[in-house]
Order: sequence, then C-alpha cells, then structure tokens
Amino acid sequence: MLTKIKKASPEVFYWVAYAGDTTLLMKQAKEIDFNPKLFLSVAVNFPQYKSSLGPTGDYVAGVDVWIPGMKLPETVKWMEKFNKAYPGRTPEYWAPLAYSNLMTVVEAIKRAGSTDKEKLIAAMEKTDYNSPMGRMTFKKSEEGGLHQAIDEQIITQWQSGVSYVVYPPSKATGKLIYPTPEWKKR
Repeated sequence: MLTKIKKASPEVFYWVAYAGDTTLLMKQAKEIDFNPKLFLSVAVNFPQYKSSLGPTGDYVAGVDVWIPGMKLPETVKWMEKFNKAYPGRTPEYWAPLAYSNLMTVVEAIKRAGSTDKEKLIAAMEKTDYNSPMGRMTFKKSEEGGLHQAIDEQIITQWQSGVSYVVYPPSKATGKLIYPTPEWKKR
C-alpha cells in the first residue's frame, strides 16, 4: 500500500490508525524511502511511541486533544501529581480526561444539590473552569452535539524524541518543522 502511495508523491500523508499500525507504517516509510513533506496521523502520542520508533518517529505530526507536555497550569499540576503517584509512567490522554470528567460531575452534583437528571444537566451547562485538558465548558457543537466539552484539538510534532504542541498558537510549545527532511538527510 505504501509503495502505491509513494508513487503518487503526496505532499502530506495523513492516516488514521492504531498505535501498532503507526509504528509499522513509519518503519516501512523509512525502508522504502517515502518522503512526503509531512507525515500526519492521529495515533502518535501513545506512551511507547518514542521507544518503539526512536529517531524514525521524528517529524511526524499528530492530531490529539492532550499530551503530557502541554504547558497549561492545570496540566502541569496534574502531571506533578501523576508522576508522584506513578513514577516512570507516561499517561495517555484517557487519564486526565477521566480525572476531568469525574471532577466535573462531582462539582455539578454539588452545585445541583442533587443527582436528578434535569438539575444535573442544568448544573453541567454552567460548568466553566480550567481542567488538565484545558478549558471545560459545555456548549452545542457545530456538528449538532448538545453538550460538547472539549472542542479544541491540538496538533503535535515529534522533534528529537519529544512531542511538541505546534498548533494552536495559544498552546504551542514548539514550531512545526516543514517540510520533513528526507530520510537520507536526517
């Protein structure tokens, strides 16, 4: 498949895959000398990414909602607690998401003074705070969802073994390197 895609000479190669697929795909891209100007996916910030790819994983960009290196004050505080509780482990976004969800519901129950569905929904709709995931509010989404909480994704890029947020500018911890250097020039 990658050989066929390489023949088309795409400027950007965007794929949606699981972590294992991403690892295999990047190793094969290097093997066949496939050099788009940008590799972009959704599965590039899993804990084993760096150890499974090493330098082969550099310059790959990913769409995500959170990474441990985000410089939001609440993320930094949450990461300090996580690192103390689980030294040497790297969390995926599921961990701060679960924490944020739980805290949001607990606070909404306190504000509602009840677990009654309608009172709880009304309290949740008034949620507005900074969580480890970023600002947490509930609103209608452009796609028709009634209570969308996390509506801003980030784009990251691996550079020298570190995943940096390269977009949006308000959350950036690095700048996008584009075009990706060809395999032979790395």
